[in-house]
Amino acid sequence: MVPSAARARKLDTQNFGAVRVLSAWLLVACVKRSPRSARLPLRDALGLDAARALYGKLLAVPAPGGDLYRVALRIEEAAAGMPPASSSGSGAAAVVPAVVALPKAAAKRVTDLYEAAVAAYGRSEADLWIGYARWVVAGGKGAGKVYWRATKELAEPDGFVAAYREAIGQQ
Repeated sequence: MVPSAARARKLDTQNFGAVRVLSAWLLVACVKRSPRSARLPLRDALGLDAARALYGKLLAVPAPGGDLYRVALRIEEAAAGMPPASSSGSGAAAVVPAVVALPKAAAKRVTDLYEAAVAAYGRSEADLWIGYARWVVAGGKGAGKVYWRATKELAEPDGFVAAYREAIGQQ
């Protein structure tokens, strides 16, 4: 049984460590149920500001996991009104979103999340780099810097290079 949003907020404000762990699990579980849907159950239940506050607290806890970053990125991309650039297991063949002009604050939030995600998991998770490159391209910029950083950071860059060429369309 999932607690009500008000109860979850009350417990979280009391700083119970177990509630944070449970919240992280629920956050990831909600998205894993429907990775491609535009519906974000946690954001819908708590509201955008509360979802941001929750994932902000959870990201401060050591080793939140790549899935938590993916969920936070999906929340911010959806809030910005654009299709998700981050891949959540859907493969590299997803289409690059069209160029979208976003408010600076929204673009900074997404960029900061990508930076944190690749800093934490960029050595092993090529899909985070692909999502970051899609995000940069969707913002109207070239993804050359992201590509270069990924090839230097990843332990196995060959898979990334192939996925990047397929996803971004550059050779």
